[in-house]
Amino acid sequence: MTEEPPAAPLPDRAADSTDEAPATRSRFRAALEQGEFVVTLEAVPAASPGGRGVDSLLQDAADLAADRRVHAMSLTDNPGGGHAIMPDELAQEIQNAGLDCIVHFTCKDLTRNGAISRGYALERMGLRNILALTGDYPNDGYWGLSKPSFDLDAVTLIKLLRDMNEGLVDVDPRKGTPAPPCDFFVGACVSPFKLTEAEQMTQYYKLHRKLNAGASFVISQLGYDMRKVQELKQYLDLHGIDAPVLGNVYVLNAGVARTMNKNQVPGAVVPDALLSYFETFPKGKEGRPRFLEHAAKMFAVVRGLGYQGVHLGGFGLKVEEVKEVIERAGELQPSWQEHLREMVYPIEPKERQFYYFETDAATGLNTTTPVDRKKLPNPGGGAQVQYRAMSALHGAFFQQNTTGFRLAQRACHVADGNRLLKGAVHWVEKLSKEVTVDCRECGDCALPHLAYLCPDSACPKNLRNGPCGGSFRGKCEVYPDRDCIYVRAYNRLKAVGREEELRDGPMVTRNWELYRQPSWLTYFLGRDHMHVDVPEAWKPKPSEE
Repeated sequence: MTEEPPAAPLPDRAADSTDEAPATRSRFRAALEQGEFVVTLEAVPAASPGGRGVDSLLQDAADLAADRRVHAMSLTDNPGGGHAIMPDELAQEIQNAGLDCIVHFTCKDLTRNGAISRGYALERMGLRNILALTGDYPNDGYWGLSKPSFDLDAVTLIKLLRDMNEGLVDVDPRKGTPAPPCDFFVGACVSPFKLTEAEQMTQYYKLHRKLNAGASFVISQLGYDMRKVQELKQYLDLHGIDAPVLGNVYVLNAGVARTMNKNQVPGAVVPDALLSYFETFPKGKEGRPRFLEHAAKMFAVVRGLGYQGVHLGGFGLKVEEVKEVIERAGELQPSWQEHLREMVYPIEPKERQFYYFETDAATGLNTTTPVDRKKLPNPGGGAQVQYRAMSALHGAFFQQNTTGFRLAQRACHVADGNRLLKGAVHWVEKLSKEVTVDCRECGDCALPHLAYLCPDSACPKNLRNGPCGGSFRGKCEVYPDRDCIYVRAYNRLKAVGREEELRDGPMVTRNWELYRQPSWLTYFLGRDHMHVDVPEAWKPKPSEE
């Protein structure tokens, strides 16, 4: 492994990036934009409007604001699928106390209109640092399980917030007056801690889509295989992605480690080997210094690898422990490469763990050469009959500028003007798609984007732009007996050399106005998200709209 240049010094208690930054920029944003190394701390708001939990969080924020080594507190939005106080009000109180905030913004509880409303409220409150996330699936609720929304996903939420920055939302069509632009600084999350090729590659592909949608910084999911932490930074460098990235360092205790090892926290991975190592620590308070030391080593490794910051977190993590980890990481920084080599903890034995880069036989870490994925086995490559049949049908009739497309488009135009014919088209489509893909009649079909798998029936979050981060060993977060739909789609597409369509395809949205309409008609008549070309004579006149 080549020698890295010395890292820049840790944030100084008295340093304040806002001295040279525009007045509208927060300390956290200014520091990232100026290339400084940043430290953020994740906190989980309590399930209460007040009390000890809220008071303790606000006191911690005040202490960190005075210390200055933490640039921002990152406040979660109902993690784990439960309910808690929204982070927005707390974030405003924290910022008023002098500590910057990153507000987590998830899609599980809000429609797109709700997301716009919340966005305007955040702008009004001066809360502009946003971490856009799909969110965990609900796991409880008052009077029973809460209904999941997922009207948006992380990709479409990022695009929505970027459009709000550009004043493109709520344009008055009568006056042509745009809405006042917002000034959000939007971040995204990615997990490099996946077991299989398909599971990992679709995470990276979705990161590309998030960045293309407008994300300005990235925070990694928590995990403990430092070779995977090295992999993420190398992957970004290889693909010319220069967005600032923060590595996640989550301080564990024995109980939380066991919980994560059992996959009871979506997306959080504590491998068996690491759990066995933790079980050698003394029990209770006597073992706490060992967990803090482990976190400090991770901090030093993340910094040494060239990440632009560390995102700290931990259940019950105290402010004094945060300071201790930061200080100890500075002491360990000169030996970070040694700690990197000793902290390789794959989810499965290395022969079953997918790594994007070839293994360096001397160090057990990554070389700079990507593995030849064409030579790796494809466990889903044999399930091709349905895919090939539907792909052939799509090419014959749904591909624009073909004879089949023109014939089908004209037939749909005729059927659209006749109630009986329209009903017949709907019935034939419904029957054929229910048998083949378990169609849910969304009217805005996404099958061509997902290797002819239906996101409404095969994904409980109905995700159309990439997987969530909650899968484990290739299985769905919500239904662990099922393969993740994106694992299935990747394997199908890889078998025909088209897997990168999951990275490069268009952003896919859904128009709920089309629900239970025949998607063949909405597609061929240019009403769905594809907006195919339609003859001018067929388009409705302004008075008909």
